[in-house]
Amino acid sequence: MVHGPADMSAQDVIRRLRATGSSDPDVLYAAKQELSAPFDRHRIVCLCIIVAGALVCCTVVLVPLGAPAVLFAVRDHRRTKRNLATIETAHGAYAEALALRARAAHRVREVWDHRA
Repeated sequence: MVHGPADMSAQDVIRRLRATGSSDPDVLYAAKQELSAPFDRHRIVCLCIIVAGALVCCTVVLVPLGAPAVLFAVRDHRRTKRNLATIETAHGAYAEALALRARAAHRVREVWDHRA
């Protein structure tokens, strides 16, 4: 069985992005890349296991070993892709929320400047 990184929820991703303490897009992108790195590596490992399992299945005698390896690797590959999509979506939502907050703050400052 392939063991990989734990599942990520959108709340976990946003919590980690908030922990950077920055609203700079470059810092948030670097944090997103750091969160994605284990899943990117695990995705490649799963693909290698799928290929190796398929090659092992070519020999009829080793099918009982290759088939479960392929099945577990496919399952983990799908889970890894789902986690990467969650990270990407949560990062986009968090960056959009920060941009909206910055625009609102800018508008408030403009209103106060015009009143003064």
